[in-house]
Amino acid sequence: MSNSRSNGNLESGSDALIDRLQTLIDTLAPQSNSSAGSLQGLSTAMLEAVENQLNDILPMLQFELMDAEDAGEWEQVDRLNDAIATCKSALNAVRAAILRQTVINYRPQDIAEIKRIRAQIDAAARTQQRLAALLQVAKFIRRLAFRIA
Repeated sequence: MSNSRSNGNLESGSDALIDRLQTLIDTLAPQSNSSAGSLQGLSTAMLEAVENQLNDILPMLQFELMDAEDAGEWEQVDRLNDAIATCKSALNAVRAAILRQTVINYRPQDIAEIKRIRAQIDAAARTQQRLAALLQVAKFIRRLAFRIA
């Protein structure tokens, strides 16, 4: 068992979750359409990439939950249960958006929130607050996916 799982504490685990979150928020960052000078929306291909990344994160959280339960770290169990539920909700929202095959257009506040979340992820990498960063990303994804363009 690796050190990141042996203590049952995601906050002190490896940087794998932070790396995934950074990739995830970078995937969500709007792409500039240089010929039109405008931002492209969140396309189906981008949503599929987000779905895959959330699918990678979910088992990481579930393993951490098992370890926290085995270690009797009930406060961590509660936080992980919340993170897992939020991640599943975001995943369901993304899947629904893919099924609708909708392009979700960005609003200025979305771009500002992506930048803010990216800064929080970078800070989480330094302060070991990975779970809080995950919740921010998953909640943002859920809001984006539920919004109809």
